[in-house]
Amino acid sequence: MSSNKCGKTKSAVTAKGDYKKGKTHFNAREFKAAYKCFNIGAAVGHVPSIHFLGLIAYGGLCGPKSYISAAHYFQIGANAEYTYSQASLATLYMNGRGVHYDPSKALSLFKASLKHGRSEVNRVTLWRIGGIYKRGDGVDQAYDTAMKYFNMSMLDGYPAAAFSIGDLYLRGMGVTVDYEAASRYFAVAARGGHAEAQFKLGLMFIRGVGENVDVRRGFKLMRMAACNGESRAFLQTGLMYKNGQGVERNDEEAFRWFRKSARKRYSVGMYHLATMHHTGRGTPMDLQKASYYYSLSEQLGYSPSKLMLAALSMLDLNTE
Repeated sequence: MSSNKCGKTKSAVTAKGDYKKGKTHFNAREFKAAYKCFNIGAAVGHVPSIHFLGLIAYGGLCGPKSYISAAHYFQIGANAEYTYSQASLATLYMNGRGVHYDPSKALSLFKASLKHGRSEVNRVTLWRIGGIYKRGDGVDQAYDTAMKYFNMSMLDGYPAAAFSIGDLYLRGMGVTVDYEAASRYFAVAARGGHAEAQFKLGLMFIRGVGENVDVRRGFKLMRMAACNGESRAFLQTGLMYKNGQGVERNDEEAFRWFRKSARKRYSVGMYHLATMHHTGRGTPMDLQKASYYYSLSEQLGYSPSKLMLAALSMLDLNTE
């Protein structure tokens, strides 16, 4: 616990000092102490302190979450042309949190934040503006404009923007479908740690879409995506371990990834987890657990699970 204490005099000089102390507390996750420090700055109109009060309210870091309070603080910062507050308030308008859903207002705020923004803010803002034009949220859908903003964001080092460009080429949105171009941009995003890009590029290598089939490389990307939290990659990684596809067969690893998939309520993941319990691969045989996961999978609409439940029922009848 930091021993820093916040001053009590409410001068502009003290506000800046307490703001620095507040950031120290904030970064140390000492949110109550940070809140007290930022409050001192806010009382004399110190805009960065006001912005951090918005972050605390948004995240529920010092009491219940309050998007309305966050919007109030961010609005004060936005009125003072504080870039971070403009971008944060824009995000609230995009999601309808604490304010009415208004993508046009969000777009206006995002663009305003670019005028005085720093690189680490601008690259995200450029990407968000591109997304607005790609989806046509409150504006006419314009893929060429989306591409322009995504490209500026990517050149500023934002991996998600490279993924978004790759997705435009993959789907043929405003451009001719070009799998090779899609894979190039996905590769840029994947190198930057973008999990969905790793997943999609992995599938392209596994299936030979826009690339020569390279199952080993596909597996490496797929497992990377799974380790980075891409839930769709859990199932694919499990299947590759189970079948020895691009990697040496490993039933224990297959079971582990199927279980992760099942916990995300993927019906196919539940089915394969059930088969592992059913056959005793990667885990001790447990027909009761197999039946449980087949049942959950079937309830979520995966029809092969219904057949396996029937097979288990027949097995029970034959053992009576």
